[in-house]
Amino acid sequence: MNSVFFRVDDRLIHGQVVEGWAKFLHATKIIVIDDKVAADSFQKSIMEIAVPSDIKVCITTVEDSANEIRTCSEKKENTVALFSNLEDVFRAVTSGIKLDKLNLGGLRFEKGKKSISKTIFLNEHDAELLEKLLHMGIEINIQSIPSETQKNVQQVLEKNFKI
Repeated sequence: MNSVFFRVDDRLIHGQVVEGWAKFLHATKIIVIDDKVAADSFQKSIMEIAVPSDIKVCITTVEDSANEIRTCSEKKENTVALFSNLEDVFRAVTSGIKLDKLNLGGLRFEKGKKSISKTIFLNEHDAELLEKLLHMGIEINIQSIPSETQKNVQQVLEKNFKI
């Protein structure tokens, strides 16, 4: 892999990420990009404990994430970068993080959101953010686990949000 795999999953570090994606991608590092978690020492310690000792964990804010991503890219570390929401992805991209592909793995149901897959629920604002990211040239797919077939998010948006 020798690159950074970007994923949106509101659960951040959990079994699908550690046992599924990290193993599949031979990741040596997981970066959690989340302002709230970065400011909460208890949540940070829980996430660090949930990862095997042979995988480094870095928990950073959106603002500070560009340096961490750049370092991983330069060192050619196989890395999984996790965002908990699309707003943070958009903030990261508009502040300088370069990403070509984005995986949508889990965005849970909340009032006002539509189911577009078993694990992805979006509202109009989410759809607009995805559309903006697509226009920036980012390839976006929906795939919970590596063995699942990818869904193209553009087609899903056109069907569900008339974008």
